[in-house]
Amino acid sequence: MADKQHLQILNQGVEVWNKWRRGHPGSVDLSHANLVATNLLQADLSRADLSEAELSGANLSQAVLSGANLRGANLSRASLRWAKLGEANFTGAILTGAKFRDANLIGAILIKADLCGTELRGANLSRGNLYRTDFRGADFTGANLGEANLGGANLGGADLAGMDLSETNLSGANLSGANLSEANLDGADLGGANLTEADLSGAHLCGVNLSGAVLLGANLGGTDLSEAICRRTDLSRANLAGVNLTRTDLSGSNLSGSNLAEMDLSEANLSEVKLVRANLRGANLVGSNLHRANLAEANLSVVMLTEAFLTGANLRGANLRGANLSWTRLTKANLQGARLINADFTKADLTGANLCGTARENWKIDGLKCDYIFWDRDMKHRIPADRDFKPGEFEERYNHSAFVEYHFEHSLTPVDAMVMEQVVQSVTEQHPEFELRLDSFHFLTQPRAVFAILHEEYAEAALSWITAGYETRIKALGGQREQLLTVIARLSDKPQYIQQINKNIQELDAPVTSTGRLQRTR
Repeated sequence: MADKQHLQILNQGVEVWNKWRRGHPGSVDLSHANLVATNLLQADLSRADLSEAELSGANLSQAVLSGANLRGANLSRASLRWAKLGEANFTGAILTGAKFRDANLIGAILIKADLCGTELRGANLSRGNLYRTDFRGADFTGANLGEANLGGANLGGADLAGMDLSETNLSGANLSGANLSEANLDGADLGGANLTEADLSGAHLCGVNLSGAVLLGANLGGTDLSEAICRRTDLSRANLAGVNLTRTDLSGSNLSGSNLAEMDLSEANLSEVKLVRANLRGANLVGSNLHRANLAEANLSVVMLTEAFLTGANLRGANLRGANLSWTRLTKANLQGARLINADFTKADLTGANLCGTARENWKIDGLKCDYIFWDRDMKHRIPADRDFKPGEFEERYNHSAFVEYHFEHSLTPVDAMVMEQVVQSVTEQHPEFELRLDSFHFLTQPRAVFAILHEEYAEAALSWITAGYETRIKALGGQREQLLTVIARLSDKPQYIQQINKNIQELDAPVTSTGRLQRTR
């Protein structure tokens, strides 16, 4: 409890108190004191013990509280304008609606303090310990937070535009919806921070630590993220237009749905990154590390992937039309349903890749390295089965295959696709000499399935077996066909699977009218 003598002197007014303090510069005990709405303008309370004191609505403008103990004190709506609060301890204090305009809070301790709606205009909070402090709705205009510890602080919706936050600790902080545009965050620690829908446009983030941070839907337009550490960072649906990602470590991050068109990501570390449905059209990924990256349904048209590492990557349904993949490592990559039209695979390594259902018109595979390949969905049937391709054998075989087509009378659905895959497996088991594989599905114009056969003399026989097998199985399904479509739609991890399948695998081409047409391509 407060020292009765100290409290009695203070109640005589600031002039009497300050005169007494000049002769008694030591610490004073005003803990638990009731000083609600008290006028303490310019009072000397340095090193005073004001823990648990009631100071709500008090006037402490220009007061000296350097080194004071204000742990758990109630200073709601108090005025501390131009006050000297260096190294004061506000741990757990209630400061809602307080006025700290131009106050000196250098090195102050505000751990777990409540500063909701507090005015901090022009306040100096540099080197302060603001760990897990609640700043919701606080006004930081012109404030200085340099080198402060804001770890775990709640800054949701805060306006920090243009502020110098370089080297600041913001790890685990809540900055959702915060305005950090043009802020200087060079070298700051934002590990595990929540930056959902935050505005970081034009911010300086060079060398920043964003590992484990959430930037879902954040605006990063024009930011400098060079040499930043963004491991396991959630950047899904973030705006990354004009972002500098030079030498940025994005390994394990989530960039699904992001727009990275024409960006320079050369030599970036993108291992195990999620880029599902991301737009990378025209991007520069030369020499980048995309080991085990998830690029399902991504737009990689005319992208530069020369000498990139895509080992074990998921490129299912990706658009690689016109992409340059020369000298790229694609060992054990999943390319099911990918569009490889006009793609350049010169000197690339496709060993163990899955090419089931790919569209490959005019692809370039000169000097390709490929020991073996998979053409089935589940990658169970290695081709060749008991040996490796000889040098040049893959190119010769798959640049000169014959093709047969089965044309569907109705629209092509996932049920038809699954049935066709079963039919091919069955025919292959019965007639291995056909060397039959399912090449691709076509959904526009005339819905059809295309099959490749190594030896043209087996083409007509293979088509007969395919036709009989498919029509027998479809007939056996009877009325269950529509039920299966409903089940697929409900259980699929893609909510609009039936509608999207056309978009994901479709290929524009000329109408075909003849059933079972045989063609030979090179």
